[in-house]
Amino acid sequence: MAGDRRTRYLILGAAAIAALLVFRLHGPRAQHVRVVLGAKSAKVTALTLALHEHPDDDPLRRARFEYARGAAPRVASWDLEAPSGAYTVRVEAETTEGRRTVEREVTLAEGTASVDVVEALP
Repeated sequence: MAGDRRTRYLILGAAAIAALLVFRLHGPRAQHVRVVLGAKSAKVTALTLALHEHPDDDPLRRARFEYARGAAPRVASWDLEAPSGAYTVRVEAETTEGRRTVEREVTLAEGTASVDVVEALP
């Protein structure tokens, strides 16, 4: 009887450890996305960034950054929590000359992913 109880506890403990490992491997992680605006950053007044698993799905994460005219950085940074994997990043840039939307495929893997949107900006 004591052996049965011990076996149950061992099985339950092993299942809990396995569940933690699965969550650790597939759960959200700190990610960093750099959006390269380059010299055209002076025209950018706002950026809206959205992370999608599939381009037609609702975004998993979204962020908006607003800048005074001429104050946007050449490289904007977005820190977020998301599982590692392949995603689509949708960048909507509001500029002094209008709005531009760009989609780029990225792979997030606990590091830095860069999205270059210089060519899409006016």
